[in-house]
Amino acid sequence: MSTQSQIIRIDRSTPFNPVALLGAGWSIWRGPWNGTGLIGAEQNNSESLALTEVDLARIVLKPSLEVGGAIVGGEEFLTQLKNAKSLVLDAKVGQTLYENPHLIPESWKGTWVNFMGTVLRNDRERRHVMCLLWNGRQWRYREFWLDYDFEACRPAAIYE
Repeated sequence: MSTQSQIIRIDRSTPFNPVALLGAGWSIWRGPWNGTGLIGAEQNNSESLALTEVDLARIVLKPSLEVGGAIVGGEEFLTQLKNAKSLVLDAKVGQTLYENPHLIPESWKGTWVNFMGTVLRNDRERRHVMCLLWNGRQWRYREFWLDYDFEACRPAAIYE
């Protein structure tokens, strides 16, 4: 945690809106991982949603743990984070950083920082999470499919 302590405010008066950043067809996943994503509770980390301020120095980029020497997929990574009882940051924290790129730590360049506290649904009923990535010129906000491998260069943003 070499990032200098700096408190940023997370505006919770308006919830994260995936359509605003990604376009039509995106929503927050509802219900179990093996459902359609349309029925049930939204897949948002309630602890993260309660945060209205975040100290950048307390954000840790946590890579997935290899299982039997193999890189794990996103669903397994979510399970690892849940089992570790990590406070996994949600997409609204990622959006706040994206909208204020001067706040993003330099050390994050070269990674795809995933905000796995919010699981998203696309129009093909696939589960995704939001991520920030440096494209060499600027920070971009994208989605990353949970069926893909989550290598060390694709860590989750957690709060300690």
